[in-house]
Amino acid sequence: MGGQQSVIGLKMMETIYPHPQKATVFNDPKMSQNLEKEVRKRGMTLDDMYTDEEALDGDLDADIQRVVHKVWEVYDVKKLGNINKKQATQFFMDTFNLYCMRSNRKPKEVCKDPKKAAAMSVQMLSSNPSIQYAEFEQFVFCYDMQEALKHFVGGQGIDINIEAVQKVDTNQFANAQAEQPKLVYRDYPDD
Repeated sequence: MGGQQSVIGLKMMETIYPHPQKATVFNDPKMSQNLEKEVRKRGMTLDDMYTDEEALDGDLDADIQRVVHKVWEVYDVKKLGNINKKQATQFFMDTFNLYCMRSNRKPKEVCKDPKKAAAMSVQMLSSNPSIQYAEFEQFVFCYDMQEALKHFVGGQGIDINIEAVQKVDTNQFANAQAEQPKLVYRDYPDD
């Protein structure tokens, strides 16, 4: 993978961070050809890229869970159970490249120093010299694409206007629990 873009990585990033309108960068025939070429180069098939299971209820978390292991295999090439910082950097670069493709912008237009942003993102993923699968899995579930790429695209993740948030009066819960349901007995005739 090195410094070049991994097309398999892009495919996996699309699975982890799906486009809201289900669009894909692989509608482009050149991208599809590059994907097929990289898959063959690794001794895989396109079917290896997809999991055997499919969520019946459309549960996004279940879909992501099924893919996380496949994504991990792309970066944990030696099957050690952990990835080093260089491999984690490639994960972020692939995610960043997908973001740029979706927004129709060149990487230099979005981020002046992608290497520095990638290093900061890797530090956000883990401060350890090697990243374990559990850390990677937790990161993917906790951060959406904007949050994972905050060092590339700027911002602090999701901004919430606290003034517009409707607050709940918890006293209502205490009062509701204190009131017991009133039992009503029916008077049935003796037959």
